[in-house]
Amino acid sequence: TNSVIHFDLSYNKLSYLPPHLFDPWDNLRNVSLSHNQLLHVKDLFTLARPHAIYLGYNNITDLDAILPSITWNLTTLRLSYNPIRQLSSDF
Repeated sequence: TNSVIHFDLSYNKLSYLPPHLFDPWDNLRNVSLSHNQLLHVKDLFTLARPHAIYLGYNNITDLDAILPSITWNLTTLRLSYNPIRQLSSDF
């Protein structure tokens, strides 16, 4: 098994992350992607099930672009300081 528990890519000016990036780390608990330029995180969390995801200070405008890939018992989802324009009715 793997031992990655905390993964931090904050402050890297990232605008894109490949789908399934976190799949190899099934013990992953915290992911920080704050202070980047991400538009979405679609399909990043298909196998990995972190408890906390930090996405503040990005360029996320639509929660539907992230919510379909987040379907487990997430305890913390931080989205502060994103230009969110649309909320899903399922949210």
